[in-house]
Amino acid sequence: SSDSESESEEEGEQPYFSAVEVHHRGGINRVRCLKRPGTCVVASWGETGHVQVWDLSSHMKMLGEEKIGPRTQKNKVKQVHQTPLHIAQHPAEGYAMDWSGRSESLLTGDCKGQILLTRHDGTLVNWQTDP
Repeated sequence: SSDSESESEEEGEQPYFSAVEVHHRGGINRVRCLKRPGTCVVASWGETGHVQVWDLSSHMKMLGEEKIGPRTQKNKVKQVHQTPLHIAQHPAEGYAMDWSGRSESLLTGDCKGQILLTRHDGTLVNWQTDP
């Protein structure tokens, strides 16, 4: 029957996983992505209190075009060493973090009650963090 044929075809196909790994110091508590056309700007909050801002646009493009290597039965992970665009330091780890879609600024709050505002000048090159 056609049902058994499609089941046998599905059994022959192996799932494939591809990823681009960015080195981050310590564990990650939160990740938030800034929704901006044509870019993939991501903020990560580590257990060390560091809030790091990354431009992962090229990584997403690599995944979309599968430029990380040929499809094989094994999963493919490419490791990339990249310097963050910006690092803000909290005195403690935290969990409150979100982007403002209107101003493209990042607001973070740690477990000791400190709130930081991180923003850029429109170019994603120059960043500033204020309490």
